[in-house]
Amino acid sequence: MHPFAPFLTERIWQCLDPERQAANANTIMREQYPKLEDIPRIESSLVTPMCDVLNLVSGLRSLAGTARERQEAIVYIAPKQPALASYLKEKMGILQTLTKVNVDVTTNEGDIGSVQDAPALQGVEEENVWQTYEEMLGDGRVRTVFKYQDSRER
Repeated sequence: MHPFAPFLTERIWQCLDPERQAANANTIMREQYPKLEDIPRIESSLVTPMCDVLNLVSGLRSLAGTARERQEAIVYIAPKQPALASYLKEKMGILQTLTKVNVDVTTNEGDIGSVQDAPALQGVEEENVWQTYEEMLGDGRVRTVFKYQDSRER
């Protein structure tokens, strides 16, 4: 990327490790090309959960893109997935900003309506772990439910 945007890549390089950069006054032009063994490995156990979160964000964004007014959604995660539920609750503000949807996360199945009572939304991929359907709230509003289905349970 450096030949096409040298100022940008230099700025990114300087921000990666400011103390080292200040001490050595290095520029990206004088650095050695990285070796494959020096690059940290991504833990494979983190790839699938991250894909699940990306699928959720994609689903929420498509929900927001189809409506004029701000939509409501609730994300249900079974109590067997406490880490995912905790992560999503912690990142609720970011989820709402990214998707422009009022999002709530719950591990209580009583907070959502029954899937048998509501038709599934169109366009849901088979690989997606999020079962999606709409439910009517008592005051006449409609909210979309994103129910996490662990691939081991399907």
